Amino acid sequence: MCRYFLVIDDIWDTKTWDVIKHVFPMTNCDPSLDPAQAGATCTRLPFIIITTTRMGDVACSCCLSIGGHIYNMSPLSMVHSRQLFHKRLFDSKEDLPSHLEKISEEILKKCDGLPLAIIAISSLLANKERSEQLWNQVKDSIGRALERNPSIEGMIKILSLSYFDLPSHLKTCLLYLSIFPEDSIIQKKVLIWRWIAE
Repeated sequence: MCRYFLVIDDIWDTKTWDVIKHVFPMTNCDPSLDPAQAGATCTRLPFIIITTTRMGDVACSCCLSIGGHIYNMSPLSMVHSRQLFHKRLFDSKEDLPSHLEKISEEILKKCDGLPLAIIAISSLLANKERSEQLWNQVKDSIGRALERNPSIEGMIKILSLSYFDLPSHLKTCLLYLSIFPEDSIIQKKVLIWRWIAE
């Protein structure tokens, strides 16, 4: 008997799931049987499929297709948010300077326990000087995007901070990557030659 365990990460739409789900055999039936009789002799194959998504309709579609369960992930607690923030911010066991503690707490509140937002902001701040004024600018530029819209649009606003902080020549290089299909393998040599040709 065939068993399988599968994890499909970050499904963005129901159309994608509709294509994927037909690849997996859900039953073990004798193909020589008449379909009307097959129901009595078919057995469900033992399998586990875990899908991750940020979209509620995709989660429902996956759940209905395989008779599963939706598990909603909670955001990180403030303690875990702080740990992730500090881990990304400091390479060593260095402590956060006391003059930045209050600002970092305010930044973490705006990130609302979302790991991607925390990683994006802490990575941005890791390359900056540890000045109160600069950290306040970053905090203020976050705004309340995630509080108003915790979905993809809010996350895009957070991630755009890192993009807009890049020097102009790196922005151009990053934008150039958009000509390649999502999840494709980009050969370094091909990319460099295309940049040179531009």
